[in-house]
Amino acid sequence: MRHRLTRATVRGATLAVACALACSPAVAPRDASGAAPKSLHSAPETLVLGDADVPVGYFVDSDGPMTAEALARGLGISTGTIKERGTSGYARIYKDPTLPFVCCVVDSILITAVDENAARATFTDFLRTAVALGSITSDLGESIGAESRVLEFHETTPEGTLTTVTILFRYANAVDAVEVTGMAGSFTPADATGVARKQLGRLRADAEGAR
Repeated sequence: MRHRLTRATVRGATLAVACALACSPAVAPRDASGAAPKSLHSAPETLVLGDADVPVGYFVDSDGPMTAEALARGLGISTGTIKERGTSGYARIYKDPTLPFVCCVVDSILITAVDENAARATFTDFLRTAVALGSITSDLGESIGAESRVLEFHETTPEGTLTTVTILFRYANAVDAVEVTGMAGSFTPADATGVARKQLGRLRADAEGAR
């Protein structure tokens, strides 16, 4: 079973993260530009990746909001905590219809919360669960949002090794995960990072436009 949060939402798998929130700083961290971003204000379907952000030939396979129950399962927390944080999620999945179902897929997952502290807790939950389910985590090597990590998951299938690279980052009151899945060697982590930068650009433009 894959670790992917979209699969938890759309097809019943689970997800998550590690770190105690007791040591979280009281002052919300600033993003890479040095400015403390405001909250997002636009509808999630306008903020997740669009057709122009994914490779040519990829089409929407699934698109819609996540239920509180699916988010709770995916993050490894209770629905009560979801409500307390004012958390909601939206996922859009792109797929190349000419390829087998398991390959190749681009997921855009946006989880918003009531404020940056709640988003920081959600980032931690996402990371903890993903690691617990077998993802390998590493530093991104660049600044995307206020904090970011790379998650890599490998799965053996009859067709070969399937790899999912997730760029997980937090910006303003949102946690975003851009996931790229394909057969080993069909893409690189840099490809996923490039798509994540496009996603961050959408979120930043929205938050700054609200000022």
